Amino acid sequence: HPPTTELLCDCVVVGSGPGGAVMAAELTEAGFRVALLERGRWSSPQEQRCSESESTSRLYQEAGSFLTTDHNISILAASCFGGGASLNWSCCLPPPEQVREEWARDYGLDWAAGPAMSEAVECVRQRLSMHTDGVELNAANQVLMRGCQRLGYTAEVAAQQGWQPRKPDDDGGLCSLGWKQGHRQGMHGSALADAVQTGRLLLLDGCSAEEVLRDASGSACGVRATMQDGTGSRTVVVRGRAVVVAGGAMQTPLLLRRSGLKNPHIGRHLHLHPAMNIWGRFDEPVRFFEGAPMTTVSRVVEDQDGRGYGAKIWVPNLHPAMWATWNPWHGPREFKHALASFAHAAPLISLVRDQGEGKVWENSNQRVKVSYSMPQIDKLHLQRALDHAARILVAAGAREVHSAHSRVEPLRLSGSDAGTQAQLELWLAQLRAEGMPTLGVMLGSAHQMGTCRMAASPKLGAAKPTGETWEVPGLFVADTSTFPTASGVNPMWTCAAIAQHTAQNVKQHLETSAELREPVPSRRQRVARRCMSSACAGSPDPAGKPSPRGEAHAAADASTSISECSSPPSSVSPSRSH
Repeated sequence: HPPTTELLCDCVVVGSGPGGAVMAAELTEAGFRVALLERGRWSSPQEQRCSESESTSRLYQEAGSFLTTDHNISILAASCFGGGASLNWSCCLPPPEQVREEWARDYGLDWAAGPAMSEAVECVRQRLSMHTDGVELNAANQVLMRGCQRLGYTAEVAAQQGWQPRKPDDDGGLCSLGWKQGHRQGMHGSALADAVQTGRLLLLDGCSAEEVLRDASGSACGVRATMQDGTGSRTVVVRGRAVVVAGGAMQTPLLLRRSGLKNPHIGRHLHLHPAMNIWGRFDEPVRFFEGAPMTTVSRVVEDQDGRGYGAKIWVPNLHPAMWATWNPWHGPREFKHALASFAHAAPLISLVRDQGEGKVWENSNQRVKVSYSMPQIDKLHLQRALDHAARILVAAGAREVHSAHSRVEPLRLSGSDAGTQAQLELWLAQLRAEGMPTLGVMLGSAHQMGTCRMAASPKLGAAKPTGETWEVPGLFVADTSTFPTASGVNPMWTCAAIAQHTAQNVKQHLETSAELREPVPSRRQRVARRCMSSACAGSPDPAGKPSPRGEAHAAADASTSISECSSPPSSVSPSRSH
C-alpha cells in the first residue's frame, strides 16, 4: 500500500471548467492558496492531436458515445482538463432576464434578478474575454444570417470566448476537438492562466475526487482523491478550510452522494437542452467545418409561451464521424449521398429550453447513468424551431433539406419559386404529422444543468443561494448543476457568473475560518478499513505468520503544503505532486 500524500491549502476546488476556473482565479487573486483537482490530464499544444477519433475518445465522457438509458438522446459531456470550455463552440450568451427573474421568483435567488448577477456577468465577461469584436461569419453562419434576413426573422452575431487563432494551420473549426490555442481561449488561456500568475495555485491533473471529508463538527475540511501517474495510482488527501465542487452537472451530484449528502434534489432536475439537426445541401461548397462554428443565433422562436421557453437556432460544429451518426438511415444510397454532401452542407441545430427533467446516478460498476423524460411541450417547441430552420435553409438557397427523422425522406426542390414553396409546405406537414417519436428522430445534448440546484430552502434545492450546500457547512457548489432551471442559452457564461458570485461567499467563509481541522473517518472509509483489516488478518507474512490486524495501515503519511511546493510556471502547466 503506497503512502497517502497529504496536501494543505486554504480551499480545495474540484473541477477545472468555467465554474472551477473562475473560482480558482477569484480566490488566488484574493490571497488564498488553492488546490485544484481535475480528473483530466493537462497537455501542451505540442502534445495535442486534432484527430476526431483520438480527441473524442480522450476528451469526452464515454468516448462521446454516452446515451440516456432509453437511448433516445446522445449526450456530449466533457471529461477533460478545462471542462466543457475546452470543447465548446466558443459561443457566449448571457443569462436571459426572464430566466433570472424566474430563478428569483420561484426559487428564492433574489440576487439572480438584481445587480449582484449583473455585476457577476460583467466580471466574467471581462475575465473570459467574451466579445463580438471582429467576429467573422463562416459560410454556414452566412447561410443562417441570409435566410433570416430574407424571411424577416431575428438573427444576430453571437459573442465569442477568446480570439480565434490567426495562423493558417490553426482552424477555429477544430475547437470541439480541444484545439483552442487562440488568445484567451478556453479556461487554460483565461481564468486558469490568471490563477497561475498569482503563484498560489496547485493544479493536480489526473486526480479523481472520491469523497469530501468532514471534521468533527460536520464541516467540509478536505477531499480524498485518487491520483494517477506513470507508475500507477495513489491516494491523496487535500485538506482545506473550504471545499468547492465544480465537476459539472453529471459528476458533482455523484461526488456529493459518495460523500454522504442526502438532500433529495441531488442528482435530480437534470436539464439537457435537447437539440435536433437539420441541414441543407447547396450547389456551391459551404465547408461549414472551417472557421469559427457558432457565430450567429436566431431567437425567432425562443419565447413561445411568454415565459422564455422555446428554442434557438444555431450552426453546429460537426466532423465526419459525428456527421455520420447524426444522419438517420434512409438506405445505403441516401446515406452515401449524405456523407458525400459534407462539403456542400449547411447544418442548423434547434435547441430547446427544456421543461422536462431527468436524473443522474452511479451504478454498481461506478458508471454514470442518465434517465430523461421529454414532455410534449418541449417536443412541440422543438418541432416549431425545426419548421423555421427548414424555411431559413430554403430561403438561403438550399436545393435539398434533410431532417433528423428516420421515417421522413429528405426534401428535394425543383421548379419555380411558387413550386418550391408548395413542396416545402407539403414536406413540413409530413414532419409535423410524424412528430418526435422515441428513437424516431436523432436528438443530442451538449448542455447538462440542474442536478444540485440552488434554492432558498432545502425543500426546493440542494444548495443555498450562496452556493453553500444545505447539509455541510464549508462545502460549496459552483457549476451548471446549481441552475434551478434550464438556462436556454449556452451555459458557460451563466455558470461562470454563478461561480463569480459564489466565490465572494467562499472568501467570507475563509476569512472567518482560521484553522485547518482534522478530518474524521467517513462511513465509506470505516467500511473500507474493516474490509481491509479482515482481509489482512488472514494473510500470511513472508515468514508464514498471520499479519497483525491493522498493520496494513501503518504506512506513514507524506504531508506537504502548497507553500512548500515549487511555484507554478507562468503558463498553465500543472505543478505535479507525483
